[in-house]
Amino acid sequence: DGEYEQAISYVDQALGLEPDSPKYLLKAGELLMASSAFDRAIDLLDRVVGMQPWNHAAMYSLGRAQLSAGIAAGTDTIARSEQLREAHTAIALAEEYAVENPTSFRRQVAYADLLRNAGRLGEALRAYQTSAALQPADLNVQNNIATLFARMGQPGRAEVIYRRILAADSTHAQAWLNLALLDFGRGNNAAAIRALASAERHADGRSAILEAISRVRQRQSD
Repeated sequence: DGEYEQAISYVDQALGLEPDSPKYLLKAGELLMASSAFDRAIDLLDRVVGMQPWNHAAMYSLGRAQLSAGIAAGTDTIARSEQLREAHTAIALAEEYAVENPTSFRRQVAYADLLRNAGRLGEALRAYQTSAALQPADLNVQNNIATLFARMGQPGRAEVIYRRILAADSTHAQAWLNLALLDFGRGNNAAAIRALASAERHADGRSAILEAISRVRQRQSD
């Protein structure tokens, strides 16, 4: 017990210097769990998961803490941590392939796609930018870069790229759709409606885009 208390004291000091450090929050949460301070452990581990939803170790520890505190949802949390662990393994393998094949556009995009799907947006952005450097004319990669900027709170940068895509290919339905979402989010409803109509006009029967357009229109009418 004395060793745990001393360790927690050290971690608390570190958190005092870096209160939003996922590394220190995770360590503190695990130490608190080991000393049966489950409620406080859950609070800290939940913060880590909020900051890093892909962190399978934090998700697993959170699930264990929840179960120890008698919270049944811990079972689902642990199951989710296993899914994240498997995704982490796939990402690590894709990263290895990307590093070993730095001039392979396909390898770089595959790595970026996995990062994006895991919610690791900053890393995904850098990986897509590496892909774009290999094939600057690939508009789908440019679209992914713009969408990540939008998701990361930089709509201005996203708009510049969407408009650059549409200047190169005015029939790029996904870019029109994403520009519409951007405009709706900024309250530019008239521009958004026009962009949505362009997306529908150029969807060319693609069900995923048409379904997304339908969902956007439904949200706007609610």
